[in-house]
Amino acid sequence: MKRVLHILTAGLCVLGAAAPALAQSQPARVVVVHGIPGGAVGAAADLPVDVSVNGACALPGFRYRQIVGPLALPAGTISVAVHPANPSRPCGLPAIIGPANITLNPNEDAAIIAHLTAAGAPTASKYTVDLTPTVNNKSRVHVFHTAAAPAVDVYLGADYGSFSQTAFLVRQLTNREGAVSTVPTGNWQLVAAVSGTVAPVIGPAHVNIGPDAAFLFFIVGAPGSNTLDVVVKDYTNLGRP
Repeated sequence: MKRVLHILTAGLCVLGAAAPALAQSQPARVVVVHGIPGGAVGAAADLPVDVSVNGACALPGFRYRQIVGPLALPAGTISVAVHPANPSRPCGLPAIIGPANITLNPNEDAAIIAHLTAAGAPTASKYTVDLTPTVNNKSRVHVFHTAAAPAVDVYLGADYGSFSQTAFLVRQLTNREGAVSTVPTGNWQLVAAVSGTVAPVIGPAHVNIGPDAAFLFFIVGAPGSNTLDVVVKDYTNLGRP
């Protein structure tokens, strides 16, 4: 992982050279997520890809469920493209996603994820993440719908099916939407169901949420290929780079 971080950071250093004025502002803190299961697009399950930034190959051999970062990156607009993996010439094949222009704001916490649209096409999205301190040792849960699936209702509870111990996080979350809630610490079950139903399409996934933490849950995959799943990023104690 240290080697991966070094490769990505080196590839993104071109931003500082291309835009010296931006380097004087507060950098953004970014995690990069691979959220496309190969089974959803008829490829190998880990679907290795190469990621280029501003034309430079930043992340070769990036695999499904991998998360890199958070990385401190200069604020401004970057051009990101995702290519089929090519070990002999990384980033040498035509892009399957992008190039897409993504704007990073000064002092922003963000996540960039390669995922599927509602129709099942590969795409990429950026989400702003709230990592500000919480009160009373509570923690923050973000849920992002990045799957080729209909709208979902997302629950977090101590015992799914026991309605006295189950609470909604968000109702009717659609593809490319995100939601955030502040929750007490403890052992929880995360469940996603198609909106208006109660049968889980994801979970129950057991999550131990400690104090002053932030969890990012990315709903990924597609129901038609039985690849619906959750990719999780845990900011323990709201850690930053």
